Amino acid sequence: MFKNQVSYIFIFLLVMGCKNEKLEFENQLIVKLSVIILEDDELELFYNTAFSPNFTANNNIKKEITGSHTPQDVFFILKDDEYPRRIRIDFGNNRNQKQVEIKEIKLLYNKAFKIFTKEEVKLFFKANEYFDFDFETSKGVGVEKKDRYDPYLESMNLSKFINNLILY
Repeated sequence: MFKNQVSYIFIFLLVMGCKNEKLEFENQLIVKLSVIILEDDELELFYNTAFSPNFTANNNIKKEITGSHTPQDVFFILKDDEYPRRIRIDFGNNRNQKQVEIKEIKLLYNKAFKIFTKEEVKLFFKANEYFDFDFETSKGVGVEKKDRYDPYLESMNLSKFINNLILY
């Protein structure tokens, strides 16, 4: 009888303790990319907000990438209460980068997420003049023009997707 009571108390405390445990990135928007990048490089996520409508150095996150032939996940974790309208994914500075393949673009907020289908990537993102990107294969390569190299994908307004995640 006493063993059962101790077991019940232990289980009760364990369950109550888990309910109070905070998620590591609770109430933070995360942009997750699953990409194949063959050469070492640096990815950057720029984002704008209602308070900062332009892409600026204050609203960007950099991630060093080690080249690999297998997909790797890159997580860009935005600050608390920063919800972008648009994002821009810069695909590095390595002019020798052979090809980039995007396997997935995903937005996460707490337990809710939005994965962009290939058709949605084509609809909600555009490549700049320095990124020769094929939306059918999700593969692209940076292009140098007049000694400038700055390949990126820029989104249209993603507010409705982000709002849906927050309200989930």
